[in-house]
Amino acid sequence: MQVYSLLQFESRGPGFSGQGGADDARRQWYMDDAIARKSRKSFPQFPLYPHACVGRLPVQNHGRADECMLEEVGKFIECKFERGRYVTKGNFDEASLAPGLGKTKTGRLWAYVRDGRPCCAEQPPAAAYFYSPDRKGEHPQGHLKDFRGILHADGYAGFNAVFEKTKVTEAACWAHVRRKFFDEHVSNGSPIAKEAIERIGRLYGIEDSIRGKPPDERKRWREEYALPLIADLKAWLETTLPKLSGKSDLAKAIRYTIGRWDALVRYIHDGRIEIDNNAAERSIRGIALGRKNYLFAGSDAGGERAAAIYSLIETAKLNGLDPEAYLRSVLTRIADHPINRITELLPWNWDSGGQEHARSA
Repeated sequence: MQVYSLLQFESRGPGFSGQGGADDARRQWYMDDAIARKSRKSFPQFPLYPHACVGRLPVQNHGRADECMLEEVGKFIECKFERGRYVTKGNFDEASLAPGLGKTKTGRLWAYVRDGRPCCAEQPPAAAYFYSPDRKGEHPQGHLKDFRGILHADGYAGFNAVFEKTKVTEAACWAHVRRKFFDEHVSNGSPIAKEAIERIGRLYGIEDSIRGKPPDERKRWREEYALPLIADLKAWLETTLPKLSGKSDLAKAIRYTIGRWDALVRYIHDGRIEIDNNAAERSIRGIALGRKNYLFAGSDAGGERAAAIYSLIETAKLNGLDPEAYLRSVLTRIADHPINRITELLPWNWDSGGQEHARSA
């Protein structure tokens, strides 16, 4: 029985006729150049192609309708979640211009990733980004209002309401736990922190041996080999904590770990869940680096457009596509593409030759 179909994708926003605006050459250049630069700045390993990313393709007019259509393909990856599914989540701050204030304000990009490849899931991987003008917890509540499943996240307090008020189940991240002990070991050379790192490392060693195995097999291995290690780790942490100064960073790291224990061990009994949410962390790394180049989004609307394009770029990467080649190929046919066949433009329905192939979401 297939239980790892994490996301269903739906179109949001107005429909489009698919007719390009021939009288909007300036916007054509702006759109194509912006996409090129987003791809290059967010993912610097890809070469920056000329000002218009269709510049080496047959001449076409890419007007406002095409720009909106491309954004719509990206928004199609924004997700409506089904019961019993699993995604990972990451987020980071994004500066945007505040009109009339002469300065920038801090918005946020939220990343949600499904990637079932480590447990042999058949569904293609995907990443969806959402922009918000602030960091309020109401935004992820809106993103996940229809989700019924497991969300793998860090300890961001804004998700507390999601877990308390909805049917979303939390899976906590062992990488965040390890990082707290690692920072303490680097700063103070703490032997206790070193031992914690080594104990957590043994859990990761088990994961290395079962990556790519089916969920049932991953669950069996974890319950047989990882569960005893985790029980010993908790007992050791509880014994160690009273011996430390309550205000020390090491004590804070231990309390952080114990306080999230149920969510941390959830992966043991569900082979679909990863030990950490590094898939989401990887999905924001390139974009976070890109901010050093482009500094800020031009507006809240610009942040929303960027989120849609980021969804396309990262999902293309996850499906083994060159984002530049994929976007250029989509742009060659998007003007005449029927809106009711938008799924044909999604990265997992696109092969390296630029032709659609049948693959269900």
